[in-house]
Formats: sequence, C-alpha cells, structure tokens
Amino acid sequence: MHDKKNRFLRAFFPLILLIIALCQLALAQDIEKLQDQLALSKSDTAKATVLARLAEAELQNDRLEEALEHASQGYRLSQKHQFYNGIVGSARVLGKIEMIKRQFPASLDYYLKAMQAVERGGNDPNQKVDLNIDIGNLYQNWDANDKATDHYVKALEIAEEVNDEALQIKILQVIGYARLRVNDYKEAMKYFQEVAEYYQVKNDLHNYALSLKRLSDISLQAKKYEEALDYNVQILGIKRAQNDKEGESHFLNEIGVIYKQLGKDDLALKHFEEALKINRDNNLDKEASISMLINVGVIYQRNREFDRALDSFNEVLDIRKQIGEPVGIANAHIYLASIYQGLGDLPRARNHIQKSIDMAEKGGDRRLMEKGYRKLAEIYEATGSNKKALHAYRRFVELRDEVIEQERKYQEELLQRQLEAEKKEKELKLLLKDQEVSKLSVEKLQVEADRKEQELALLQRDKDLLERDRRLKEATLRAQELQKEQALQALELAKRKLDAEQKDKEITLLNKNKRIQELALKQKELQDKEQAKAIQLLEREKELQDVKLEEEKTMRKFGIGIIVLIVAVLILIIAGYIGKQKANRKLADQNEKIQKQKEQIEASANQLREASIEINQQKEELEEKNASMTASIRYAKRIQNAILPPPEVLNKHFAEHFVIYRPKDMVSGDFYWFTHAKPYSFIAAVDCTGHGVPGAFMSMIGNTLLNQIVKEKKIYQPNKILEELHNGVREALKQRDSTNVDGMDVCLCRIEHGEGDIVNVEYSGAKCPLLFVSDGEVVMLEADRKSIGGWQKEKVHTFSNHKTQLQKGSMVYLTTDGYIDAANGDRRRLGSKKLREIVRNEAYHDIQTQLQRLEETLDTHQKDADQRDDITLIGVRL
Repeated sequence: MHDKKNRFLRAFFPLILLIIALCQLALAQDIEKLQDQLALSKSDTAKATVLARLAEAELQNDRLEEALEHASQGYRLSQKHQFYNGIVGSARVLGKIEMIKRQFPASLDYYLKAMQAVERGGNDPNQKVDLNIDIGNLYQNWDANDKATDHYVKALEIAEEVNDEALQIKILQVIGYARLRVNDYKEAMKYFQEVAEYYQVKNDLHNYALSLKRLSDISLQAKKYEEALDYNVQILGIKRAQNDKEGESHFLNEIGVIYKQLGKDDLALKHFEEALKINRDNNLDKEASISMLINVGVIYQRNREFDRALDSFNEVLDIRKQIGEPVGIANAHIYLASIYQGLGDLPRARNHIQKSIDMAEKGGDRRLMEKGYRKLAEIYEATGSNKKALHAYRRFVELRDEVIEQERKYQEELLQRQLEAEKKEKELKLLLKDQEVSKLSVEKLQVEADRKEQELALLQRDKDLLERDRRLKEATLRAQELQKEQALQALELAKRKLDAEQKDKEITLLNKNKRIQELALKQKELQDKEQAKAIQLLEREKELQDVKLEEEKTMRKFGIGIIVLIVAVLILIIAGYIGKQKANRKLADQNEKIQKQKEQIEASANQLREASIEINQQKEELEEKNASMTASIRYAKRIQNAILPPPEVLNKHFAEHFVIYRPKDMVSGDFYWFTHAKPYSFIAAVDCTGHGVPGAFMSMIGNTLLNQIVKEKKIYQPNKILEELHNGVREALKQRDSTNVDGMDVCLCRIEHGEGDIVNVEYSGAKCPLLFVSDGEVVMLEADRKSIGGWQKEKVHTFSNHKTQLQKGSMVYLTTDGYIDAANGDRRRLGSKKLREIVRNEAYHDIQTQLQRLEETLDTHQKDADQRDDITLIGVRL
C-alpha cells in the first residue's frame, strides 16, 4: 500500500503541486481579506471573531507562529468581555496548535475551556459535535484510544439529536477506526455495518464497496474467514459491474488469500492466476502484481513445484529492484532463500539470506533482520559451520530481545500516556469547576454532582487499568511462548557444540595418553642409562685405583734396585715418570667423560621436569573442557525444562494432577507434553531412545512434532497423531536412507468433557500403557507393541485407538517404562503388578497422598541401587 501511494505521488506530482499552489493562493487571499476586516473592526467582540477566523486560516496555511499570536489575542479579548463564541473559536485554534506541538495537556486545557464556553453560551449542538471530535482526535494522537472513543460517541449522540445523517455516518466511521486500534473487532464491526447499510440504501456503490472492504478486514483480523470471503465476493461483483479491472484483479487476489487461509490451495491458486492474467492483459502496474506473485510462489512451494515457485519469486525480486525499496527487496531474498534451502542448495540459500539481511538493515527493519539471522544460523549449522552458526544465532537472539524490549516499552508508554491523559483531563475539569465555584456560588450543588461523577470515573479508570494490565500480561505470555519455540534452536546449536567438543576431547585424550606413555618409556630408558653409566663410572674408578697401586709397587721395586745399580734406577725412574704421565692423561680423559655423563644426566632430569609440567597443563585443560561441557549440559537442561508444560497450565485444565519426573542423567530422554485445542485436552508421556544428551535431543524432536501435528495440522485422533509422529520422526532422522533406528515410546490420551459428569477419553499407545480405576478395579489399556520411528517392516505403520467413558473425578495414569522397570540391588524390577496395586489402593485419595505413596514405593525398592533409566509417571484427575 505504501508503494502504491508513492507511485501515485510520482505520477501526479505536478498536478498535486498545482493544487497545493492554488489552495495556498486561495488561503492567502482569505488571510488578506480577514486582515482587512480586522483593521475595520471597531468593537472588541468583532475583533475577537475575526482574530479566531484569521488564526484558523493561518493554521491551515502552516503559519503556526502567526496563528498562535492572533488566536491568543482573540482569546484574551473574548475572556475580557465573556464573549463565549470568541472563546470557543480561539480556544479551538489554540488547542490544535498545542496538539501539533504535541503538548497534549495544554491542548486538552484549551478544548475543555472551549467546551465550558459552549455550555455557557447556549449549548450550540454543532459546536459541541466539533469539539468532541477535536478532543477525540487529541486523545487518538495521545494514544488514549478508549478516551477518544468516549468523545466520538458523545459527538454521535449529539448528531443523532439534531438528525444530521451525513455527520452521523462520518462519526460512525471515526469510531469504527478507533475501536480497531484497540482490537475491539466486535464494536468496530457494528459501526462499519451501519455505515455499509447507509451507503447501500443510498446506492452509493463506491462507498458501499469501501465499507465492505473494512468489514472484510475486520473479519480477517478476527479470523472469521468465511465472513471475509462473503464480503470480498460482494466487492468483486461491484468491481466487475463497474468494469474496474484494477479493482477486479485486487479482490480476486484477496479472495485467493482467504482460500489459502482456509486450506483450499486449488481455489486459491485459481484466483491468484486469474488476478495476474487481468494485470498482464490490461498492462496494469507491475508493482500491483507483487502480492499475487508471492501468493502464487507460496502455493507452488507448498506443492513442491520449486521451479515454478522460483520463477514467481525471481519476478518479485526484479520488480522490487526496479522500485528500489530495501525492505521489499529483503523480503524477496527471504522467499528465494527458503526455496533453495528446501532444494538443498545451501550456498545459494546463504547468499540470498545475506543479501536479505543487508537490505533489511538498510531499511531499518529489525524483525526482518531477526528472521534472516535465524535462517542463516540454520544454514550454517546444516553445512557444519558451527562457529558461524553460533554467531548468527547470537545475533538473532540479540535482535529478538531488542524487538521484544521495544514492544514492552511501547506497551508501557501507551499505558502511561493513557493514565496521563485521564489524570490531566480530570485535573483540568476539576480546576475549571473550582473556578466556576469561585465565580458562581449558586452552582455549588452542580459542582458537587460533577465531583461525584469524577469519582465514579476514577473507579471506572481503576477497572480499566486492571484490564490493561491483563492485556500486558497476555502480551508477555505470548513473548514467552515465542521464546519457548525458539529454545529448540538453542538446544540444536548446543548439540553441535557438544558433539564437536566431545570429539575434540576424545582425540585430545588419545593423543595425551599416547604422549604420556611415550614420556614414561623415555623416562625409564633415561633411568636405565643413568644406572648403567653410574656402574660404568664405579668400574673406571676401580681401574684407576688398581693403576695407582700398580704404580706404587713399581716405585718400591725401583727404590730397592737403585742401591744396586744407579743406571738401572735412573732408567726405571725415567720409565716410571713416563708411565705416570700416561696414567695422568688417562685419568684426565676419564674425568672428562664422567663430567659429560653428569651433564647428560642433568639434561635428562630437566626433560623429565618439563614433561611433568606439560602433563599438569594437559590435566588442567581437560578439567576446563570438562567444566565447559558440564555447563553446556546444564544449559541444555534449562532449555529442555522450558518445553515441559508448567503446573499452572495443567491445573487450569484438570481438577488435580501430579508428575514424577526423574531423569537418569542431567538431561532426560523422557518428557511429558500437553496442549489444549477446544474442546479437547491432550496429554502424553514419552520415552525416547537412550537417555542423557542423545535422549534429550530426541525429546526436542518429539515435542516439536507433537505441537505441529495438533496445533498446526489440527489432527485430533490419538492413533492418527501417533502415525503422523512416526512418519515425522523417520523423516527428521532420515531413517528411510540410513541405518538409524532411534525412536520413542508414547502414551497419548485425549480428554473431552461430555454431558453431565461423563468424560470421554481416547487413548493410543506405542509400548506405553494407560491405567485408570473403574468399579474398584484397575484397568490397564495395553499399548501396541511397536515404537514410534525406527525400522518399519510393514508398508503402513498404524496404531490402535481405544475409547472409554469415565465419571468426573476419576484418575487416569500415564507412564513410561522407567517406573515399572526400576531395579533394586538384586536387579529385580518393581513391575506393573506393584504399580497396579498402588493405583488400586490410592486412586480415591488426594493427589499429594498418591504422589507420596508412589515415590516412597519407588525409593524403598531402589534403595542404594543406581537408577538405570529415566522415570516419568503422570496422574490427572478428570
């Protein structure tokens, strides 16, 4: 619509400039005439009248300062002489000026003074209508929509009193739009129906079609699609009768949109294509075809005709580029990315998503950027780029939080403005009444009555405040639901991160164990070498001592022989000297070798110390990674708990209930699920393959699929839900093309309140039974002996459906196999017989007693034995 307006302005811009110039010329002439009249005015009241008209003309000609000056002069003169018509005219202009300046309290002050002057000056109904509309417009700008409606209704009542039919229709439309702003569809519909009936009687087809369009829009907002379809068919007939091809094309498209909402894709596609054909045959503006092309593309995409869908969305992108609107281009890229993502062409999908984000940022559309980053995270994750996926997801979360925060602030500001407007109006009215009391004591009783009315209005305001608080809480709950839906993305990313960290940890552990073993072997080798060298050193020292002893013995022999022969002694001394020199050299060589061996031993010791330090560092790294992994799993646990139905939701739909939910590990492969789709309540206990982190991821898949099947696909029969869940699990895990056999066991129950005290119960189970008590006996409805997902030998995987009727107040129990299979120290199961015995004895007791008895039995049976599986047991009183 915004684009259409821009195109209109571009086409007729010269004509618009001419019209504006002529209007300004006419206004300038009026201003000159009024200035001449002001100069000729002799009395103050005549001057006040002309000043009010002059200020109004100047305001229309955007001469704000001059209008303010002349209106203020007229107001002062009128007050001086108690000239009520002058006060009304001048105060209205001053009120409009203050509203333009967004000084809403000051504007309201002038309007209330004008209303007071009307009441004193004869209660002119036309003046009261105009003033109530002015005050309503002020409140509309102030975002105090309920107060605006109050004044529009007062204007309507006065118009009805004076029997001004055209004015009534104008006000009815104004009230209708005011009610739409606060989503009061019922009241808005009522007012616009009156308008439509008026134009139908007058045979004004143009305005009648406009009124039907408004009624259609309201029906669509209220999700009453059949009513909207009827209105649009009527409008299409009018456009065809008027041979309005552009209008005919537009409403064919509108009818197609409604058929799409009703799930009638064939009829929707037929109307979209007929609308496009009219556009092309009559050479209508291509921009008008954008909506039709998008609708056609979406239908083709649903039907998996991707080539035809791509043609439609590429044509949309071409038109958007010609116009040059960033947000429109960003939207077109989003559509193309979805197609390529569905085709598995992830590089092209990523390219279009990035372009969409860039254009959305250029256009300042935060919601579209949020959508883009979410899709970008999905694509990076699918290609294994976990770091990039995590970065994109964080950016998506930041944008989502910004949008939620902006919405919250807007709601708070809206409420604050409403309160401020009401408070200011009451203060101003009380001030005016107090002023009247000081001047006219005879009106004291009337003022007291007005005060009572104000007190009643204050009480009504408090009531309205409570209602607005309720709406704000509902908005907060919707935001929380959005966060729950998005929590799946966080868990999926956490899974990728955990898998990567687990693989890194395993590889690191293997490498470090290998390194430790090598270091240990090296250390042993060094120790062996050190011992061998020490032994060798001792042997060499012994050899050296032997040499010295031998040398001393030789010296003694030479000493004895010297007495006999001096020559022989000299020869022996020389020979001994030479031998000693050789021995000294040998000893020095041995000392040098010993020093080198000591240095090698010291180097080996240093290597051992370094190896020890490295081992300690590796140990610290392992401890840090283990702490990080534990923190990630704790975060995954918070995410998993977020999908479980909160107690207050179950309390809303069941008289009483209890839940025993005991995961074996930090996160669980069990989960329980609940939703309500009038007139049915659905509750399920689900046991996924495995436990811990793998089981938790399976539980997220199961929870998401159950929500889609019941909430989106609106499949309500329990056995059909399980069949659809089976197909969904196999599709999600690609089990048709892999050896993956993971799945889940389910106990699913549908509850509907019948006539009187009868409650209709339908159950379907995959290996998980349903228990209830009838006539003092425990009835166990056996589940089918087949699981959800995994290997499928038969062509069609079907489940049985059980129906029964129970009295209001009866107990129904849903359980996975964890409670029944709980083992004691001797590895003996608790068993279904024991569970039936407890149910038979405790079913008629209060919920807390039942819960205590079941938990005590489980704890006593298990004693010191480890829990082998996740445990889930739910009891609800109908």
